[in-house]
Order: sequence, then C-alpha cells, then structure tokens
Amino acid sequence: MHPRSPLLLLLCLITVNITVTANAASIEKSPNDSRDYRQLVLENGLKVTLIHDSETDMAAAAMDVAVGAGSDPRDRPGLAHFLEHMLFLGTAKYPQPDAYASFIQQHGGSQNAYTTFADTNYFFEIEASHLAQGLDRFAQFFIAPLFSESLVQREKNAVHSEFTGKRLEENLRYWSVRREMVNPAHPYSGFTTGNLETLADRPGSDIRDELIDFYHTHYSSNIMSLAIYGSDSLDQMEQWARASFSAIENRAAEKQRFDTPLFTRDQLAKRIDIVPLTDQRFMVLSFPVPKAAHHRFSRPRSYVGNVLGHEGPGSLLSALKRRGWVTSLSAGSGTETRNAATFEISIGLTKSGVEHVDEIVGTVFTAVNRLKESGLPRWLYDEKQQIDDLAFRYQEKSSPAGTVRSLSVRAQDWPAPNLLSGPYRRSHFDTEGVRAVITSLTPRNMQMIVVAPGLETDRTTQWYDAPFRVTTIADNTLAQWQNAGIDPHIIMPAPNPFLPDNLTLLADGQGDPLKLIDTPKLQVWHRTDSSYGVPKANFRANLHLPTTGLTLQNKVLTEIYARLVNEQLNEYAYAASLAGLRAGVRTTGRGLGITLSGYADGQQQMLQRVVREMSEFVPDPSLFAEIRRELQENIHNEARAAPYKRTAARTYQLLYTPYFTEKERLGALEVVTPEALTEFHATLFARARLVVLSHGNLTGRKTLSMVETITSQLLANSQAARADSLEMIELPAGSAYADEITLDHSDASISLYLQSQTRDRATRARYAVLRQILSQPLYNELRTRQQLGYFVFTYSIDLIQVPSVVIGLQSPVAGPTALYRAVETFLTSFETELMAMSNDEFQRNIESVIAQVEEKDKQLRHQTNRYWGAIVREDYQFDASSLFAVALQKVTQQHIIDLYRELFIEKENGRLLVFNEGQSTETRNNDSLPDLQIIEGLNSFKRGKQRLLPLSRLSGIE
Repeated sequence: MHPRSPLLLLLCLITVNITVTANAASIEKSPNDSRDYRQLVLENGLKVTLIHDSETDMAAAAMDVAVGAGSDPRDRPGLAHFLEHMLFLGTAKYPQPDAYASFIQQHGGSQNAYTTFADTNYFFEIEASHLAQGLDRFAQFFIAPLFSESLVQREKNAVHSEFTGKRLEENLRYWSVRREMVNPAHPYSGFTTGNLETLADRPGSDIRDELIDFYHTHYSSNIMSLAIYGSDSLDQMEQWARASFSAIENRAAEKQRFDTPLFTRDQLAKRIDIVPLTDQRFMVLSFPVPKAAHHRFSRPRSYVGNVLGHEGPGSLLSALKRRGWVTSLSAGSGTETRNAATFEISIGLTKSGVEHVDEIVGTVFTAVNRLKESGLPRWLYDEKQQIDDLAFRYQEKSSPAGTVRSLSVRAQDWPAPNLLSGPYRRSHFDTEGVRAVITSLTPRNMQMIVVAPGLETDRTTQWYDAPFRVTTIADNTLAQWQNAGIDPHIIMPAPNPFLPDNLTLLADGQGDPLKLIDTPKLQVWHRTDSSYGVPKANFRANLHLPTTGLTLQNKVLTEIYARLVNEQLNEYAYAASLAGLRAGVRTTGRGLGITLSGYADGQQQMLQRVVREMSEFVPDPSLFAEIRRELQENIHNEARAAPYKRTAARTYQLLYTPYFTEKERLGALEVVTPEALTEFHATLFARARLVVLSHGNLTGRKTLSMVETITSQLLANSQAARADSLEMIELPAGSAYADEITLDHSDASISLYLQSQTRDRATRARYAVLRQILSQPLYNELRTRQQLGYFVFTYSIDLIQVPSVVIGLQSPVAGPTALYRAVETFLTSFETELMAMSNDEFQRNIESVIAQVEEKDKQLRHQTNRYWGAIVREDYQFDASSLFAVALQKVTQQHIIDLYRELFIEKENGRLLVFNEGQSTETRNNDSLPDLQIIEGLNSFKRGKQRLLPLSRLSGIE
C-alpha cells in the first residue's frame, strides 16, 4: 500500500462515514429498548455495530470471522478450531500468553470463543470503564498474533485434551454419525475439533506454517463483523473501533459458499440406527429443503415447523402420545450452511415407540399430507406474527456479552435496518417458500435417524467410535408412507386463547417487596414493578411439605407427581407458552414449587388450571410407568457425565444431607406404584406452609386473589408446618478426606474442596476475593503451561452460605495423584506471588469481584431471582448484594494472605478430594494419596459429623 498524506486519509475516512454509516434511526429497535445503535464499515471493510447503553456497568465486544471448520484443509481437520485457541496466546503488542485473559479477569470480565462450520466468534465482557483497553488487546488477535513455536506445540495438547474430554459426550457422538451421512465431498462431513493426530507436524508440512497460512488466507477484515457494547457514547466507541481495528488487513477474502450438495441422492431414503452410551431414545426425520437468501426474511421453515410441532389438542404429538409411542416432538430448521438447509422433525420415543418407528413415520406423513391438501391458513401466519410482534415490542435486555455475540454474527448477513427486528419479523406470507418446504417432505427425500440402546450396528465413526448402521428403506415401506392418507384426529391448531389483551403498565411500586401476609401457614411478598417496561410478572409459590422429605420413597413419589402434573398440563399450557406465558410445577428441597412467568394477563386463569391438576390428580398408569422409566434413565445417564462433572456431583453428595446415592434412588423407583402415589397424594398437603412472591405487572389485590386460588383448593384443610431444608456436613478442622469413584472414561479427574470454618459476611467476602485471585494463575499454570487438561476450574460450593474454594481438573495425560500434587505444588509456590502482589493489582481484583456482585439486573426475572433468593434463604436481605459489596471493600491484602496460609500452607481447614482414575495408560495411577483419609462409604463418612444449618436458623450470624 502506498503511503498517504494525512489530509487524503482524513478525506477518505469522511467519505466512508458518509456512505456506509447506518445511524440509529435506520436500525429498527424495540420501543422498549433505550439503547442507541450505529453500524458502519471501516476503510478496511470491517463491519462494526455499536451499542450504547447509558445504564450498563459492563461492556463487551465480539468479533465474528466468516470462516470456520468448513474451511479446514481436507488433510487438516480441526485447523480452524486450533487457530481459535492460538489467537489467545500472545500478540506482538502483548506477547505474554496470559496477558489478555489476565487483564479481562482482573477487571471483572470473562472471555471465550467458539468455532462453527462457517464462523469463528471471539468475545469478551469487562467492566465498562476498561472497555478501551480491552478493545486494544482484543484487536491484536486480528492484527499481529505471535504463533510462538513452543505454544503451538503445547496448545495442540489442549485441543487434544478437549477432544478426549468430550469424546464420550452423546451430542458429539450423534453428530459424528450425522456427518458421516453427509455428502463426503461436502466440508460438513469433516471432523471439526482436531487432535494430536490431525494436527501433528508431518514431513514437509509444519503445523505452525499451516496455521499462519490459514490465518493469512482467511482472516481478512472484509469478512469480519465486530460488535461493541458500552456505556460510552457512540462517537467515542466509533473512535476506539477505528483506532484499534483499522490496522486489520483486508486480504479480499470471500465468504465460503460450499456449493457442493449437502447430500447425494444415494444418501436419502435411508434409515440410520445409532446406539448411544446412555439410556436415551429418539428419532429424527431429516429432509433437505431449498434455501434462498430471501428465506431469511420470510422464514418458511419456521412457519411449517410451528404447525407440525404444535403440542395442543388434535396435534401430531397428541396422536402419537395416545398410542404410547412418543414423549415429545419438535419440528423446524435443522442443519444449515450458507447455501443448504434441512427441515427436521425430532421425536422422543418410549420403549414401545422404538418398536413402532415405521408406524410413527406413517403417522407423521398423515400430518404432512393434511398440510399438502389444505395448505396453511393465513390466520395462523398472522397470529404467529402477532406473537412475535409482542415479543419484540416488550423485548428485555440481554447481557452485553450475549448481545454482541448475536449481533456480530447477524450483521454478517442481515441488512442494518433488520439487524434487531429481523428475527421477530416475517417480510411476507411466503406461500412459495412454504410450498417448497412442504413439497420437500417426502419419504424418498428423507434420512430417518433412530437412536436407542440395543439397535443392531455394523460400523463405528472414525473419531468418536459411535456405533451405527445404515440401511436402505424398502420401496414398499416408502410407498406405504407416501400413501398414508390423512389422520382425521390430527387437525390444525385452534386460535390461541392466551394472546394477552391487557398490556397496560401499572404504576411502579419501587422499593423492596412488601410482606402482605405473614402467618405460620402463609407468607406472601409482593412488589408491583413496571421499571423494565414490560407487562409481565413472575409468580413464585413454594409449598413446604414435610411429608415429601420423610422417606426416600416419598421424595421419589414427589418427583413423579410433579412430572405427571406437568405432563397432564401440557396440552392446555402449550398455547399459553407460545403466547409468552409459562407455568409449571417442580420439586424443591422442601416440597413443591409453582412457577408462572410472562405476560401478567392470563396468569390467574393459568394458575387455576395448574392448581386444579394438582388437587384433582389421578395418576395415569401408563404415564406413571413412562415417567418412572425416564427418571431411572436419567439416573443411569448421570453416571455417564464427564469426569469433572461426576467428581463435582460426588462432592455435593458427600457434603449435603439428606442426599441419596444413585443406587438408593433406583431402588426406591423400582418399588413405587401408581397406587402408592395415590395414597401419597391423599396426605401430601395435610401439613404445609405456603411462601409466595409476586413481582412485576401485578397488583397486590391480584396477588392475594391468586394466593386464594392455591389455599382454597390445596390447603383448605392443611395444618401449618415447616419442612426442613438441606443441611451440610461440617468437615473437622485440619481433616483431609479422599473418595474415589470408578468411571468408564479415559480421563482422570479431581475435585478438591476446602471448607471455611466461619460463615460471616466478612469471611464470605474474603473467600470470593481469594477465588478471584487464584482463578487465572491456576488456569495458566495447569492448563496453559503444564498442559494437564482442558478442563481447569476454580469455583465454590456454598448453597447455605458456607464459603469454600473448589479446584476441579480433568486430564487425559496424568492420574489423580499427579494432578493432586500439581495443584499442591502450585498452591505452595503461589504464596510468594501473592505476597509480592502490588496494591494496584490487588485492588483490581477487589474491584472485579465488586463489579460482578453489583452488576445491574437486566431483566425482570433477574431481579425476581434476587428477591426470591432472599426469601428462600429466609434472611430477607433484599439488599444482600450491596451489603456484600461493602464487605468486599473492607478486604485487605493481609486478610487474603492470612486466609491463603490457613487454607493451603498450614492446612487448618477441612478438605475433601474426590477423584477418579482414568482408563488410559497415561492416567492409571496406583500411587497413594499422601495425608488423606480414604472414605469407606457415604453413610460412614457422614456418621457422627456435625451438621451446618442454614444461617436463617442460627442467631447472631450475618
């Protein structure tokens, strides 16, 4: 590029601003959206979307690059994903591998990235006052990454660790089969994650050189889309964007279109059987459908999916449920690339359904045939648009990070005026597009995927060893489906009776919730809140039912009861959910909970139906059996979770009481019957206490009327009673326990839990600061430098406000003893770094935690959750965040040094290590764990130990 004079450069920039800046007026936004928007294109072709929010305390940015795994060289699967990893590990301006992540973490933020088939997206969130510095560091990813040789070789291990750690995840195994059933000439058929084999150096082919070549070929500003969210003015953010991102090189790259057909003709009219590792049963009917650019605006697949996937009376789902074959059904867009798409119908199967998949498919085609014969009426389209218009009109803010992620992707293909409203709008009633989708729904244009244990298979996928079999569907079966006719019991959805009529906003009540009733049997809290500009409300009701916790069988019956009530509600409640009103019943630690959320208009009507189902409950034997089976399968499937999740779950199991093992829960499920549930229900509400919060666009009078609905039908004859809450095991001071679990996984894992001996607010604040300080250095050492594993976490387990530090680590290359020693070595050596930490750095960590604690609620439900937390804790400190922030401000560096020595050097507190030994040669480890008492059993471990009660049941403790 030839050098330019400053005047000429200024004129060029002015020209760019005039011709390609989209101002706020041209971007349609929700009337409830107070933010300002601007879209512009920098001189290098980079598209920039700016979002100004004067109320935000957090800022964010995301860069979407229109290149992903689909652009991997055929002999280098995983290269795009590997590149995503490498950009975090040092740039010419900020060469330290942890410079970017540490800066973000020290300023209250978080950062991540992901690679899809066609895009790679990088994003971060940070305290708003540090946005400019964050942008400067972020921009260097796309200007001058270092690709240090040593880090390239090291980071391959992290990619491989990610691959091995997720290799047994059902979703990835399922998609490994689906990808093998795509046209092998299409890039979608490739392996996207990468591992040590695909990323290895080869004679004449150095992986670092290929990384750099891939970066220079595809990472071009003209196919990038940047979104920035902050509290600063649009002009200020535009200035930062130009200063930081104009240096990204425009290499005139083109977005890859992947014009090869997604399927060959020989790959259709096929049945694909897949055997999962877990107990799950479902089928998917996948149909290639036409995709055109204008379909983005008319959304014909969504419209067809709304009808076929309806769950109300007379629906396809209802017809299949009546036969006992299915548990769920959804329909709509499936696989999608820039030039290809599928329409998919996903069906959850019962055990009986697995034996009747051909009949299920035949029933599906009777519903499709009805659409083909009658077409889709205009009123259904208008109703759906009305629902979407309401959702857009009363849209609430998402998080800054969520906003920039979605807008950076959307701006790649959506014009500025539709950037915000596009997903809520249909440009027109696209009869041609709808007809094209429906016409594509034929047996010969279909892949039928069946997933269930016990199916016959004859091959496995290359990278995930997922067993499957492909068979050609017989011509007579295809003809039978083609000529399935029309099922008279499957009809078009009826008009939605739950479309809200009253959308008037009430006067805001301000302040904290008011206690309307407080008796031994009933406590009611309420706050009218219209500050979010939405005619919505959240209604929470917890029923404390001592009966539910008396025995394990009662707990199991309570879970079945809640699921059966929801199942029996589904047909009635589905229309309400489409209209933005959701309701349901769930189990809690102390009984049952009723939840309603969404538009306030219609909530009382919905609550009446919920309570009627609860009070007039009669268990259906076949549904009872199906839900019991689902619960049994869920418990079996818990055992197949990733090792780091299993060790964390076992930690909970050891610490909390009552907490039952998988074996105990399965044993209880085995013997319960519908008759036992009927007897249980007869006494379920005999002793109870009702605790209610209503928050939002509801009056106190309406709240009391809704409460009366519950008390009159469920609690009219109840005696006042409180149910016990969970208690926590207190680890004796200086104790050190270890518990081994056995898992069928190649990786090893540890979860090291350290428990505080005190629970006052000052101590909780110190633990929060300590976790903040530890998090990034621990990650840098164990994951980035030592490459022990992809999954490295620092977190807490403090459900009843018992402070803790938990360190979790999963590894494909080291056993539990080596992992434990690595953690101990780090903790011993880090004391020196902690003591040498500058006051400025220490204060940054304090400010980071305060920023997280004081982050403003962005949606009504966030504030409801905060209120509800105070009520459930029974401390009623609705300003708990403010009080905690004050405590954080009082934490000194000496406090943290003293706490650090207490926990990690002197080891004065109780600690608990849960671990599993991996099945690979690298992770098998028979060395003993030093200074740890091995736990012989759950009950013997808990026997005789003190129980820590919730703070609300103690006096004199904050």
